[in-house]
Amino acid sequence: MNIICAGMRRSGSTWLYNVMRLICANDGGVYGSFEDDATAVAISKGKHAVIKTHKYQPVAVGFADIVAVTHRHPLDVAASAIRRNMCANTPVAIIRFLDKAIVYEYEAWTSGTPRESLFVVPYHDIAKSKPETIRRVAERLGLDCDPQAINVAVESLTPPKDGAPDPEILLHANHITDGRCGAWNELISEPVAQVVRQCFAGWMHSHGYK
Repeated sequence: MNIICAGMRRSGSTWLYNVMRLICANDGGVYGSFEDDATAVAISKGKHAVIKTHKYQPVAVGFADIVAVTHRHPLDVAASAIRRNMCANTPVAIIRFLDKAIVYEYEAWTSGTPRESLFVVPYHDIAKSKPETIRRVAERLGLDCDPQAINVAVESLTPPKDGAPDPEILLHANHITDGRCGAWNELISEPVAQVVRQCFAGWMHSHGYK
């Protein structure tokens, strides 16, 4: 089974990648990696392949059995990026970061993937109950797993202290920041938040965000 794990940066896609990787590993082997060009990967390296990426790759959609995509409240995405020094805490920088995350890392995948292959995982579902989300992921993969055991395994993964991300688990140093839903208001001012809401009003409404 060939799986693409994509979505907005800072929206739980690495968590989802590791959940899928571990579920597939229990089913006879898995090849997992991050690829800017997923089509260059030899998928025959394992019984299953879980490829994490962000940039939309239309050719990759053609060989993927499942394209899993995550999304998150834009203000929480921006706050997480600011904490990781990926984005400056200014209106212009935040809007640019979110435009790329929403348009190129989320909408491109959801609009370019056949409905039968698409699997959307909202971040707030992960935050609400990781074991229940893991159960739903396993169901979508058609594989058996112990959700509690997978959750413990994922939570025990340790990011490197510095340098390049771990090539297997794909966690960076300082990868995990404040994961609470709504914690953006401790970092982003309400006037800036209003600008974000105005810029992405349609998308936020269609995804249930206020």
